[in-house]
Amino acid sequence: MIKKLSLLCGGLATAGFLAAIGLADQKEQLQVPAGAEKTAEVAPRLVKLGSAKTIPNRAPEGGYTAPVTFAPTAEQFAECTIIDGNEDGKTWSFEDGYFKCTYSYSLAMDDWCILPAVNLEAGTYKVTYTYKTRGNKENFRMCFGNAATPESMTITIMEKTGYSNSSDVTESRTVDVPSDGQWHIGLYSFSDANMFYTYFKDITIEKLSPDQPTAPALSVEATGLDCALSVTLPTQTLGGDPLTAESITAKVSLDGQELDNGTVTGAPGSSAVINFNVGKSGNHTISARAYVGDLYSEPATVEHKFSKLQPVPIPLGYVFEPDNDEFDWCTVINANNDQKTWEYATSGYPTGNVTSEGTFRYTYDWSNPGDDWIILPAFEGTTAGARKLTFNVATKYNNEGLEVCMAYEPTVEALSQNVIWRNASFQSPESFTTQEAIFPVDGREFYIAFHAISPASASYLYLQNIFVDETDGSAPQASTLSDPTFDGGDGTVTLTFPADNLAGSPMEPSTLLHADITLDGEDYGESITGAPGESKPIEFTGLALGNHTVTSTTYILQEDGSRLGKQTSELSFKCTLSPSFAYSLPLELALTKDAIDYFQIINTNDDSSTWTGTDQGFQYKWNSSEPADDWFITPAIEVTEGGKLYDIAINAKCQSTSNPEAFEVFIGREQSVEGMTIPVFERTTVSNDDWRLFEQTIQLEEAGRYFIGVHCVSDKNMYYLYVNKLTMKESAANLLTPAAVTDLAGDGLETGELFADVTFKFPLINNGGDALEAETALTATVKSSTETKTVEGKPGEEASLRIVCPEGKSVVSVIVSSELGEGPSSSIEVNCGLDRPTAPVITALTVAEDNMSVKIDYQAITTGASGGHVNPEGIDYYLWEWDADDEDWYQVDVTDALTMTYELEYANAPLTMLTLGLQAYNGLNSGSSMTSFTVVLGTPYTLPMDETFENGSIHYQPLALGSSLGAEYSPTWSITDPSTILPTAVSEEGGFALCGHTSWNRGDSFIYLPKFSTEGLTDAEIEFSSYHHPHACEMTLMAAGYGMDEYTVLGSVEIPQTTEGWKKFKYTLPDELQGLKWVDARLHVNFLGGSSSTPMIDSYSVRSASQSGVNVAAVGNAVSVEGKTGAILFTGLAGQTARVFAPAGLQVASTLLSADIQSVPVAPGIYVVTVGEKTFKVAVN
Repeated sequence: MIKKLSLLCGGLATAGFLAAIGLADQKEQLQVPAGAEKTAEVAPRLVKLGSAKTIPNRAPEGGYTAPVTFAPTAEQFAECTIIDGNEDGKTWSFEDGYFKCTYSYSLAMDDWCILPAVNLEAGTYKVTYTYKTRGNKENFRMCFGNAATPESMTITIMEKTGYSNSSDVTESRTVDVPSDGQWHIGLYSFSDANMFYTYFKDITIEKLSPDQPTAPALSVEATGLDCALSVTLPTQTLGGDPLTAESITAKVSLDGQELDNGTVTGAPGSSAVINFNVGKSGNHTISARAYVGDLYSEPATVEHKFSKLQPVPIPLGYVFEPDNDEFDWCTVINANNDQKTWEYATSGYPTGNVTSEGTFRYTYDWSNPGDDWIILPAFEGTTAGARKLTFNVATKYNNEGLEVCMAYEPTVEALSQNVIWRNASFQSPESFTTQEAIFPVDGREFYIAFHAISPASASYLYLQNIFVDETDGSAPQASTLSDPTFDGGDGTVTLTFPADNLAGSPMEPSTLLHADITLDGEDYGESITGAPGESKPIEFTGLALGNHTVTSTTYILQEDGSRLGKQTSELSFKCTLSPSFAYSLPLELALTKDAIDYFQIINTNDDSSTWTGTDQGFQYKWNSSEPADDWFITPAIEVTEGGKLYDIAINAKCQSTSNPEAFEVFIGREQSVEGMTIPVFERTTVSNDDWRLFEQTIQLEEAGRYFIGVHCVSDKNMYYLYVNKLTMKESAANLLTPAAVTDLAGDGLETGELFADVTFKFPLINNGGDALEAETALTATVKSSTETKTVEGKPGEEASLRIVCPEGKSVVSVIVSSELGEGPSSSIEVNCGLDRPTAPVITALTVAEDNMSVKIDYQAITTGASGGHVNPEGIDYYLWEWDADDEDWYQVDVTDALTMTYELEYANAPLTMLTLGLQAYNGLNSGSSMTSFTVVLGTPYTLPMDETFENGSIHYQPLALGSSLGAEYSPTWSITDPSTILPTAVSEEGGFALCGHTSWNRGDSFIYLPKFSTEGLTDAEIEFSSYHHPHACEMTLMAAGYGMDEYTVLGSVEIPQTTEGWKKFKYTLPDELQGLKWVDARLHVNFLGGSSSTPMIDSYSVRSASQSGVNVAAVGNAVSVEGKTGAILFTGLAGQTARVFAPAGLQVASTLLSADIQSVPVAPGIYVVTVGEKTFKVAVN
């Protein structure tokens, strides 16, 4: 029995990819998770290795020579070697005439694009190129080397780090080629994670004249933005001859513009220093050419980052525009340790009121609110008094939050104690707005910090034009708001007037201060007045439950009516239910998104999942590794009478019927888990994805305050549980009425008719627990959503009935009544109608002795996909065949039996791999899911069968792959030149080999050879050639034939393999596999070394030990079929019909042979030919 082998996605790996993996992958290997193995099944699913070649496009005849330009074209890019060093699937590609490197969200780039080889002579060459980026700061390098490997890229032509420029930049550099040979340019991206794109184009290599002078030597000394450039004039030509001129001139340029004072003249080898200012901070390119008569050198180029000198401390009045230097002076603290924080940016901000091209920018995080600081360097503090901070701020799309703080130490702890400006929710997406904050200082140096407090998944904050000046400090400081004290919506907030003015000096005690109050953005009441340092309550009544914000603006009202000062303060608080609050009965709670604030949420197992409020109601979200243990508990509910029955109900549903949820409900006297002492619902499964009301009746012995708790107890890795309503009321039943029925059971009919059979027992007791009189007349009312029925009975009697129900899952309720009234309701879920059948389970695949048909056996289906009824007697089983050309399934057969046979349309059909599917229908519009599998049928190959993968092709088809792992973890295989993986592994057969690779820490493959016949043979054998090296794989060859249930192991190749080189392994088939019409052989390859394993198979051969291997398929001495030039030659087969097939199975010719020697013209290629019961493989030139 063999394991099910799933279809591998994506086809063959490219040769370039295999070359990139190397032999010893030093990165941490990806871990195949537990449970990745597929369940062993008798119906395998294989993937066919295609016959398309994977040879890379070749360079022009004879190879490239200088001068050459790589534009690139698509053809040129196809010749490149692409190396995805970190194997993240993000690497170089061809796009709109550029070499383009993309980005990874989570991994830094480690990616090469190595251009095709160029044949160069030793000498000096000029390399010209154009590049740009897209938005973010990228790191990239252009290198030069003598092989298409990263290790060979030993010469750096150019390198950029933190580079951002979306416009094309064209540059040139010189490179010395030390020896004749083939040389490559390599483009290397090493940008940080989650950057953007890097582009190159128009890469030109041209040889320079040996008569040109060499370039001047340049050396930079920088002091701030001032540059002292030392220029040393050349002494020789590129060809190595000395310069004989008495005078040489060099001209210096800054960022492509020639400097006014940039001319240096002197004797060969002399030096001079020129001084200039670069104008602004950042990276600058300084270049110089040497001129000797009519000849001139290539430019010598040096790149240098210039930074402004930081004034220490920052003087008052200094403006942070800002630029990149000023950002470097600041301290950035990512207090919540997410991936987003403050940075310097030159784009993306609003266009209104812009004062410079740079900004300090805070970038949002999807899941974390902002807690990110940018602290400016110390400001001078020579005198005490008032200071005014001015800054411009803007936003992008959403509401943002920002605090501005001041302290005498540059620490979060110190700064957070003194907030001088705050706005927790504001927008300014069109333009920058100017804000001010006045604060006192005591004469010491001080620090200003901007603290982003935006909510999660907000947008961007931008800051510009930041400066601090002295100001008038006679106005009062802000009042303090504190001590919110509330009972429900009634309460007070304390306002304390400031004792000092903004200069930090005490105000006169007689000063009358005013404070205007707002509540939630609206003016509130009259202004409050008081003396410096005085506290007064602000009274509030009837506030809505929820969050509120109160602000105060403090000022002195002057004689002319003007106001001195406008300092504001803010306090947010939340009004909750009063401790004395309790709901009264009857109670109906809508569990809305906002209502969850009034409930106690308890995450008992302290995982990442618990109850939250949503638009659909209260929601519990699954945890993939922990079962649920999460409560929501109501506020208090007042029960005025004890000793009565109460009906409690919740309305609940699950997200998916495939992921049922579960809950319990308790009631108790305290709002805690320990207080939940009275069970209402024991563990109840919720498998309905539409709303269902779950009802229960309980007795409460005492009056008083109660709390209801809903406890989610779903298994791990389910989905969502929703509850949107909770009700409680005094029950219509009482202690004297009958109790609930017992042994309630029921279900829909197996045939799918819309009825449910329901059974139960009438109660023996009343709700007070006392026994009912034996002859008490009881009536049970049984109700579904479509019908109501009644049944008469006595206490303890059994009852049954059939009731009409809707299709699908629904609830049937039963209430028993007597002359004293109704008892409580009991209910059961029933499932009526027909469910989709589950997928068929194949129990056996039996291939016929002639390999022209397969018998398929499978189990009868008795259950539905959702656990419902399927009516097994009414199920039909459909057999489908997949058409790869149409990419669609076509029906082959249908039956109600538990076996079917698939047979090829015509005898002697060529060997082909078929994908079949089995599906069950029971009258519904949609059948079961498909159980698909592959089977190889057709005429097996006659021996010999020799496969060398010559020209990168697979000559014997089908060659199939499988694995014991799921498709996403399965190894990939390619027909490629093995020397591109390991230089010593030069193919000894057809120049190509079958090579495998996995990115995971383990893996395996089954390589299924085409079926072959050993009929008439007693000495058939299999030989294959694999490359021995330390990173080879363990291989096991096995085979089976007609009538065999198990594969027979023929032999194994074990590891480690210490000697390197191609080695052939030959195994003779055992007696039970000789003389058969078909044999199925497979090679199991075990990647024990994970991603460091590299198996290579150069060839395989299946033949009789006595066969010679001549490339002519012969039957006897007088009969032969041979491939000739443009035709197939048939000998000794007159009177028989010859059919000619392409390897993929398409018939290309059919003819009745009328002569003993007859030629049939066909196009050049490989063909499978059938004549009668014989099969031949020929090659036509």
